[in-house]
Amino acid sequence: MVESIKELRKICQKRSYLYDKKGKENTSKPVEEYFYDRFLRLVSIYITKPFLYTPITSNQVSVLSMVVGVLVGVAFSFAHPLWWVGGFLLLQLFHFLDAVDGEIARYRKEASPIGKYFDLLAHGVVIAAFYMGITYGIYNSVGNLLVFFFGFIALISFLLSSLSNALKNFLLNQFALFENKKELLEKLKSSKKTNPSSFKYALGRMLGFDGFAFMVLGVTMLDLIFRPISMGILGFSLLINWRFLFLILSAIIGPIVFIRRMQATSKLKNKL
Repeated sequence: MVESIKELRKICQKRSYLYDKKGKENTSKPVEEYFYDRFLRLVSIYITKPFLYTPITSNQVSVLSMVVGVLVGVAFSFAHPLWWVGGFLLLQLFHFLDAVDGEIARYRKEASPIGKYFDLLAHGVVIAAFYMGITYGIYNSVGNLLVFFFGFIALISFLLSSLSNALKNFLLNQFALFENKKELLEKLKSSKKTNPSSFKYALGRMLGFDGFAFMVLGVTMLDLIFRPISMGILGFSLLINWRFLFLILSAIIGPIVFIRRMQATSKLKNKL
């Protein structure tokens, strides 16, 4: 019999900094969470509970999240804004499933490096599908080949940024685990100068992948209200809508985020 939602929260959503070689939990401190993370965890447990009545594993849920991620790209590839609203909803479903696979792993004690690999792969799939989808969808909407230029820059920069950051954190945690270096994770956490309740952290998250999803919803609603604008630039007539402007913004912010991630990784070497 599966426990109540209240008990499942204690079992599946328990947070700790590090486990030692014998699997014993170290003393952990309360971990502050960003409000969007709290929202995900508030809802995800209700999705997790039905899965616990089945033999479905956490890795299988990760594969399911990849399928949803591909459908996200398909929905965004259409020109009509209502398809984009559906893409946004599918993207939120992906985020819920991304939390569910970890909760199932904690409940069944299935946590493993393979599970982490599936998690990294799922994130890469959805980011690639997201930017490929919106690029093609915006092209279908405005018919401007420049869309592919901005889409390529946004796709490459955000994909590399996400995967390199996730892989870095994963390898550092594995190093701390197997070498039993408890002080390493504490040092890594102390290197973060912001906290989830700060404006700087909130701004960073809004410019991250989960925040961009809500920005996409915003520009989609604007495109439902306003017609595209025709602009003449260097003798060329360009059709521009709010979604195209969002893609241009992504192409500007993406490389900046990637460079900052690389700088942070370089500075980390001096702390180890």
